[in-house]
Amino acid sequence: MTPLVSIIMPTFNGARFIRQAVESVLNQSYAQHELIVVDDGSTDDTRQVLEPVMRRLRYVELDHAGSSAARNAGLGHATGDFIAFLDSDDLLPGHALEDRLAQFARAPSAAVVCSGWQVVDLEGRPIVAVKPWEGGARLDLVSLLLHKQVLNGTITIRRDCIDQVGGFDATLKHAQDIDLVFRIALAGYKLVWLREISCLYRRRSDSASHQGPIQAEMMDRVLDKIFRSPLLPDQARLREPEVRYYTHLWYAWHLAQLGFPLEMRERLKQALNSAADPAPEIAYQWMRIFSRWSHAFAYPALADEDCYRAFRDALPGQAEEEKRIPDALEFWWLVWRAYLLGDATAAEEGLAAYGAAQRQEIVRWIQALVLGSREGVGVEVISRFWRDARLGGLVPQANRHEVATLYLSALTNHLLARRWGRALRSLRSAALAGMHPGGLAAWFRYAQMALARAFRLRIWRRPQPA
Repeated sequence: MTPLVSIIMPTFNGARFIRQAVESVLNQSYAQHELIVVDDGSTDDTRQVLEPVMRRLRYVELDHAGSSAARNAGLGHATGDFIAFLDSDDLLPGHALEDRLAQFARAPSAAVVCSGWQVVDLEGRPIVAVKPWEGGARLDLVSLLLHKQVLNGTITIRRDCIDQVGGFDATLKHAQDIDLVFRIALAGYKLVWLREISCLYRRRSDSASHQGPIQAEMMDRVLDKIFRSPLLPDQARLREPEVRYYTHLWYAWHLAQLGFPLEMRERLKQALNSAADPAPEIAYQWMRIFSRWSHAFAYPALADEDCYRAFRDALPGQAEEEKRIPDALEFWWLVWRAYLLGDATAAEEGLAAYGAAQRQEIVRWIQALVLGSREGVGVEVISRFWRDARLGGLVPQANRHEVATLYLSALTNHLLARRWGRALRSLRSAALAGMHPGGLAAWFRYAQMALARAFRLRIWRRPQPA
């Protein structure tokens, strides 16, 4: 027997886009489905917009109670073997349900199928495709806690599974879909990827996803709930600081994009509380992560000046180690940016403020900046900096070979990004810099250091098992 899929579509004043969303479901290539539209107390003309297709769907009207209550009401009316959800401003590609059911057939032990999604603008034009599996994201509990790589419209769930875990938490105004998926994974059900785009997610400035501070607060509540659960395995519980760290950092970036600078700074401070003993490079890591997220989700890159000010405000620090974080950030702002931009005068003036006593720390800072660069740093930039550092007395003649560690940092960065030509030039420069008495041992020491720093991905506090 062909299984029935129930698609639940909650809506509140969704008249502008709901007809498109409904048509995208009704026109699916997989015909064995039912559409349940749950009107959560709309005051616009949602019902009138749907009158021409009303006989092809089930229309449930409620007093306004929120999207979780609306989805739960839809579950109460659903008769399908599988449950899918779609917001009333999003769309399903024509083969979405067929592809999802085919994945269930290929993975009969799976309780949930998750897919990628295409972000589109108000007119439905593509902005960016999000394929979480390409970054190595898995669908086990720990990976879900870390990355939260699911979207409501991309998941399809076996009915018996959703009945077992109890539907949506009606006390949550946001993050209800993440909460549900967490509980499904916590209950031991299997989740699998459909490595296709099966939802078009409409990016809107007036949507719930743009209520940043409330979103962040709701996610905190979801995490509080799961980390208090006695069912949570120790393997996942030990990752709580790491999960909190990246959650705070994600919402700091998201809040910055939405225009909430004060809330962004508070989230950065909370991220710092979850981080490992602060290192000066932590702000560089934040810049790298912010840049990666802006690129991955097709948002404008945050302005350097905005990041600089926000990071300084968030990282005043009282401990001696923490006081060095703004120092590292200031070096990036006053010196290293000038080298990257080719502003020789500003670079030389900025570098003149530093003395030979700070040489080792500056080398450490630049290593972090080179390793974390998205575009990669060319050998000519490193060579120019090192020449100025030697001429300015920052680097004694006896330590001139230390530039090898910077070239090796660039080599590691280029290798990880598969920029083979630039990697070869960095290797050649590192080899030449290491050719001096005793330089071979230093070369290998710097190579080991660069690789270790490149792969040191965990900077949070991780408690040890009891």
